[in-house]
Amino acid sequence: RADWLGRLIGGTSLRVSDSYSRVVTNSTFTAEWLGRWWGIAPDGVIFPPCEDMRRPAIPRGRSILSVGRFVADVGDTLLKRQDVLLRAFASLPELHEAGWTLDLVGPVHDEGPSRAAVEKLKRQAHGLPVQIHESIPHDDLVTMMNRARIYWHAMGFGSDVETNPGGQEHFGMSTVEAMSAGAVPIVLDTAGARDSVRDRVDGIRWSTIEELVAETRRLALDDRRWENMSIAAQRGASRFSYAAFRTATLEMLRDW
Repeated sequence: RADWLGRLIGGTSLRVSDSYSRVVTNSTFTAEWLGRWWGIAPDGVIFPPCEDMRRPAIPRGRSILSVGRFVADVGDTLLKRQDVLLRAFASLPELHEAGWTLDLVGPVHDEGPSRAAVEKLKRQAHGLPVQIHESIPHDDLVTMMNRARIYWHAMGFGSDVETNPGGQEHFGMSTVEAMSAGAVPIVLDTAGARDSVRDRVDGIRWSTIEELVAETRRLALDDRRWENMSIAAQRGASRFSYAAFRTATLEMLRDW
């Protein structure tokens, strides 16, 4: 249907298989949907190269971090679902009392609906140990990733993957970057997270807000478990390093 519509309104086909000799995707999720929508079997999956953010000299704090653009979605929700994360953090008063904070980082998509959604988020965060950081310098982001103990991600929550796969996180580079810095990811169990986070090995995947809250509470209050998973997260991030990307790309080029 998409191919037919593309030819109807633009005079050209949406089929990429007609114009490219090879097709490579950035995740197994993307590969699946290329097949389901356009009948294209990719020649391979090469994960994007993710920066190593680890800076051992930066002291670890008690923060939960989430990185993503502030983009208005349907109604008053946000595409990256920072509103869901704020709601989850508000239900963890024992962490607030123990000095934990939530840091939401990212640029605002535009000055229209997205700006309004961010202002609403700030009002909801009033009185909570929550900071919203807009368009911070890269060095500040590196510092925050190294201070964070936990990394949250919720894009795709409440969106039906069968009807709106575009509303999912197709890979999620910020998750891997935070892992490289030692932050343990607790991420929605869908799409790209299934490539980057091995559940109960180098992170945790969740499906409901209740599960997100319970798993965060458990990890935050168990220092030994957090230390073990932090080490595993750093090791896991190496699967998506520049070196791994270079090796996978050269191997595929040699096969061609």
